[in-house]
Amino acid sequence: MALVVSLSILAWPVHGTAASFDPGAAYLLAKKKKKKKSALTLTPEKAESQRGIVRDKAKILQDAGDPSGAAEALGREARKLGDPVLFVDAAESYKIAGDEARDIETVERGIEEARVGLDVLYFLLGERADKGHQYLVEDDISTQIDRAKDLIASSEALIAEIEAEQNAEPEPEPEPEKKGLKPGTGMVIAGSVLTAVGVAGLGVMGAGVGMGASAQNQVNDPLVYGTTFDEVDKKGKLGNTLAFVGVGVGVAGLASGVALLVVGLKKRKQAGGADDEETARLRLAPVFTGDQGGLVLTGRF
Repeated sequence: MALVVSLSILAWPVHGTAASFDPGAAYLLAKKKKKKKSALTLTPEKAESQRGIVRDKAKILQDAGDPSGAAEALGREARKLGDPVLFVDAAESYKIAGDEARDIETVERGIEEARVGLDVLYFLLGERADKGHQYLVEDDISTQIDRAKDLIASSEALIAEIEAEQNAEPEPEPEPEKKGLKPGTGMVIAGSVLTAVGVAGLGVMGAGVGMGASAQNQVNDPLVYGTTFDEVDKKGKLGNTLAFVGVGVGVAGLASGVALLVVGLKKRKQAGGADDEETARLRLAPVFTGDQGGLVLTGRF
């Protein structure tokens, strides 16, 4: 008697017979899955969002008049995030701070930050850069490279400018401005001189009148005669002459001098205001001394 055993094997097709299964295909499939798992860890959009937060904080310091503080904050966050754009931002703030303070060391710090950012930007264009960690799209990388280069060039030019200022010889102090004479001053001076001449003329006139009056009293004295009479008569004639000359000179001098003084003082008052009104004064008064008389001029010009 024969025993027959029948075995059923459950199987399913795998795109062909079991003999056609390729282990290499399974490896490639696993590799693809692994690659898919390492998707972008940083996108340009996410990097820009992080960058915006840092820039807003730095702007607060910049608006508060602290560009150096803003530059330090940007540089500190650039190192934390590895963001080349923030390095260039820091360099720009250092340049602003150095320009305001005319400080070469501050500008040089900015150049160093710009060069670090430039190195990172060039690395991102290379084949070794992690394509899953993108700070910028490729076109923006080129734009930031140009920006960093321009910033370095302008910072170096600023350093040369500051050095030239520091090495330049100090400018001589300007001479004090010469104050010109106020309008009417010349007329006041001329009027003062002529008035003084007029006063002197009136003084001569007064002296002549006094001499003449004294001589007249003496010649009327019956006790005066002979040689004494002649001397007194001669003195009287001299007094009369002095009186005539003095009155002519005095009247002419006073007329011209006072007129010039009045016009000159008026012009000074119009040009100088209230101060001249208080300081420019003129007064003419009679004076008598013994047997002589005259006028005295006093004033402030």
